[in-house]
Amino acid sequence: MQLIKLRALCLATLLVYGFSNQAMADMSQNIYAGIGLGMSNYSSFEDLFLAPEENSNLNIDDSPIGYQFFAGWEFVPRYLALEFSYIDFGAAESDYSEEETVSGNAVRYEESVNVTTTAIGISLKGMLPLGESLSVFGKLGYATWEAEGKLKYDEYFDGDLDNSYSATTDDIDGNDFFYSIGAEYHHSKNLSLYAEYLMQEAEHDVGGQSYNFFEASIISAGIQWRFDAPKRRSGRRGSDSDGEPDGSGKRNITACDEKYKDISGIICRD
Repeated sequence: MQLIKLRALCLATLLVYGFSNQAMADMSQNIYAGIGLGMSNYSSFEDLFLAPEENSNLNIDDSPIGYQFFAGWEFVPRYLALEFSYIDFGAAESDYSEEETVSGNAVRYEESVNVTTTAIGISLKGMLPLGESLSVFGKLGYATWEAEGKLKYDEYFDGDLDNSYSATTDDIDGNDFFYSIGAEYHHSKNLSLYAEYLMQEAEHDVGGQSYNFFEASIISAGIQWRFDAPKRRSGRRGSDSDGEPDGSGKRNITACDEKYKDISGIICRD
């Protein structure tokens, strides 16, 4: 009875070990990571200013350079993935200047505003293969975003700096959905190139009122790398996972070898 229990325990251990190794190998084979660079756009940045289109002294740059890092796991290979991302939409900027004459002296005012938005999110990615080398995809996710603003004010008197002031605004943050569409070109088993359009919603509550605040988007392109599954090796040096000799000529010892038959006889019997 004790021998049967011991053999059953050994069998269960071998099955669990084999299953966990295979599961980890399959999972790691479907893990990927990437980086992208592109052009962002802040669709409501100009709403901070009064009639910006009528003010010739106001210059707005709401299309800065942005970038993103991401990593994911294809739990249904080639069709569904779970993805984590970090996106920096870059700094939207505005510059305002005005000159006037006061008591015969030239006075110039310069003011600049700088706003940067970042987001950390998780998304479900659906993919549709269009052959061996090309696929299209879409993402729907939820992100924590944060907008940080910087203000700088300079006043010049007859060409000389007379007064200067700078400040950082309180961070404005929130949690909102984002979505994207894109395409991937699979250059090799591991390396892919991609292009994507992503939109981050950004609603902010002030005094019970909800406002669309710095709704940001990015059109980016980059690379994606798929990691290989680690090779499973036995505890004996010189052999691979299937028990066959490797280049060193040494064979892998398995549970069905003669020296272990007393324990593994049930599962190794012909």
